[in-house]
Amino acid sequence: MNLIEAWPAILLYGMATLDSGLVGFRVAAGRSLAIRKRPYYLRAMGRSFIAGQALLALSAAMAGLALSLSAEPTASWELFLIAARNLLYAYAPYSVLVLLALAFYLIPKHDSRAIATVVILGPFTLLRPYVFLLGLAVCWLETRTPLPCLIASFGVALQLMLEPALERARSRASNRAMPADT
Repeated sequence: MNLIEAWPAILLYGMATLDSGLVGFRVAAGRSLAIRKRPYYLRAMGRSFIAGQALLALSAAMAGLALSLSAEPTASWELFLIAARNLLYAYAPYSVLVLLALAFYLIPKHDSRAIATVVILGPFTLLRPYVFLLGLAVCWLETRTPLPCLIASFGVALQLMLEPALERARSRASNRAMPADT
């Protein structure tokens, strides 16, 4: 295996990493009264990034275990790469549009950022789980081999569980910080 052949897996890793950071931003958005929110958002995105990396490591460990138990690890790896390419049919266009919307944040005008958030990032947040499921549907329909599709399904389930888990953790921390009624 070389890195050039593994480009679908590497690209999926990059997309999942970006998604993990953005999940942290979404969980933190609208929760701070601070005027300068950048440090608050960066901390939230950092926590989410770390949690996302842990989930990606778990997913990679499952894939590695499946490959190590395979009678034909090279053939299984090829099937994993086919499954990854099939996932990219749904995930790549979505990710490109998200990156384009984030590019608006490089423009120093607040209006351009607001437009990117309202027109692209907001609606795309609502579409995110459906895009993930669409990717899995394409993977299952086109790959037609259960093992890589099961591993992909496991990874997608972990990625989709990240936001609710971080939201619950944020809620618990917020409840602990509130003073008890007297």
